[in-house]
Amino acid sequence: MEQIAGVLRRVYDEDPKALHHQIIHCEMVSDRSLELLEGLPAAAPVQPAFDALWGGEGGLYEKHLGKEGRALCNRYASLARAGVLLTGGSDWYITPLDPLGGIRAATRLSNPAERLSPFEAIRLYTVNAAKLTASDDRQGYLREGYECDLSIVSGPGEGEKSAVKGLVKEGKLLFLRGRT
Repeated sequence: MEQIAGVLRRVYDEDPKALHHQIIHCEMVSDRSLELLEGLPAAAPVQPAFDALWGGEGGLYEKHLGKEGRALCNRYASLARAGVLLTGGSDWYITPLDPLGGIRAATRLSNPAERLSPFEAIRLYTVNAAKLTASDDRQGYLREGYECDLSIVSGPGEGEKSAVKGLVKEGKLLFLRGRT
């Protein structure tokens, strides 16, 4: 990761307009990598479900990387503070194609210092995703004139899953549970 961050830093320092890169599987990030990435216009598509499945004490990360290596995984809050654009994904078929599960996982990372707020986690799959694809002039926000596909969900409480309560497609309400 430090080699990648170092190369991105050099390219940016030589020509700031030349850089619009993504760091796919930005999984293990040292403090030095964070320093190198600070302020770069880089993006990191992340997979929050990885931590839900493999993070935490005794999890796959710790078994294979040790406690110190596990602490370097999924440093979402640190990356966001460094200015890296985080977007959410699933790496389907490795983990389920489940944005709601990804949002939930990003707010419950095994390292509490790296957890995102619910608002930040939702942005992974909305505003930030639109910025990554350069479509934020028409997607990602709830604004007049913007494309609007969204799900209305019940908030996940501790231990419960979200439930879809309604669906809006192309700005039209397709259904709303409990509405007659």
